[in-house]
Amino acid sequence: MRSFREVPPGSARFTGMRLAGTHVHLLLAISVILAGSACGGNSASSPSAGVAQAWTLTGSVVTAVDTTPVPNATLTLTQGVTTTNDSGVFNLAGSGNFFAQPLTIASPATLTRETYVANADRHTIDVISTAAPFSEMTYKELAFDAIDVAANLRPLFRWTVQPRFYIRTVFDDTGEPVPAPYIDMTLTEIQRATPQWTAGTWSADITMGPGPLPDTTNRIAVLYVHPGAAEVHCGDSTVSCAVVGNPSTIWFNVTASASPTCWASTSHVAHEVGHALGFWHMSGVGVMHSGGGAAEKGVPVTCRQPVDITAGEQFYARVLYSRELWTTYPDKSPSGFLLRDVRSGRGPLAID
Repeated sequence: MRSFREVPPGSARFTGMRLAGTHVHLLLAISVILAGSACGGNSASSPSAGVAQAWTLTGSVVTAVDTTPVPNATLTLTQGVTTTNDSGVFNLAGSGNFFAQPLTIASPATLTRETYVANADRHTIDVISTAAPFSEMTYKELAFDAIDVAANLRPLFRWTVQPRFYIRTVFDDTGEPVPAPYIDMTLTEIQRATPQWTAGTWSADITMGPGPLPDTTNRIAVLYVHPGAAEVHCGDSTVSCAVVGNPSTIWFNVTASASPTCWASTSHVAHEVGHALGFWHMSGVGVMHSGGGAAEKGVPVTCRQPVDITAGEQFYARVLYSRELWTTYPDKSPSGFLLRDVRSGRGPLAID
C-alpha cells in the first residue's frame, strides 16, 4: 500500500490513500426542447386589453448517447406539471407571463434533476440514468467526495476553462534539476490523462521552466520535491476547479536515486491529474482508488507503460463534465443558474 496527501481548496494538506481499476456505467441525458409561442393571434402583435397572454412549452425527452425517447419523465415547474408520453414527447400550456422558475425532471430510471428555466424559448437539459450498470455510490465518491466527507458532501468541482499546467523543471525544495525522464513521463501522461478526465472538453496546455509559477490564473502547478523521512507516499494534489488564485497544485515526491519506490508510475500521474481536474477517491477498482498497491491498479508501481483511466472512470468523467460547477448531490444546479441550453454533441454535453 502506498499513501499520499491531497488538499481540498481552502484546507490543510491531509494524508490519504491511492490507486486504480474499472467501472462501466451509463449516462442518460434528456433533451428538453421548450418552444415558446403566442396563441390567439399574431405573435408579433400585443395581446388585446384584458386578454391574458398564453404560452406553450413543448419538447421531448431523449437519451444523450443515442437520442432514444424517454417515456414517463415528469417535468415540474411553478407554472405547471407535464409528463412525457410513450414517445418521449411532452406539452405544457399556460397563460400569463412565463417567468424564471425552478424546473424538476424525474423519471423511473433517472436521478431527479433540479435546475432553473428562464423563459419559454428552446432548451435542452440532461438527467443521469440510475439503471444498471450505474453505481450511485461511485458517483457520490468521485464527484462529491463521499469517502472522506460522507456526512457533508462537497459540491461538484470541475473546470469551466482551459486548465494550464506548469511543470517546474527543478526540485521545488532544493533547486536541483529534475531528471529528464521524470519530466518526459509526466508531460506525456498529463497529455494523455487530461482529455480523458474531462471527457474531451479540454486538452493539456503545458509549459515548463525552472522558475516559479509565471502566474496562477487557471494554472495547475506540477512540482517535484524530496520527501522527508516520514513521507513515504509518492505525491500530493489539490482537488479543485478554475477559481481565483492558484487553482491546483500537484507535488511528486522523489526518493533518493538508489530507491525506485517514488518516483512512481504512469497510473500515479493519472491519479494526481484526476484530482487536479475535479475528481475524488473511489472505493472500487480504478485509477482513483482510495487504497493503493500494484494489484488494485493492475500494473507494478514502478511501471512506465502508458495507462489510460478505466472505461468506468471515463464514463463518470462524462457525467461530471456535463454538470454545472457547484452542482450539489444528487443533481441540483447551483443557486442562480438559469438553464439556457444543454446540447448533446460530440464529446461531453456542453452548456451554451
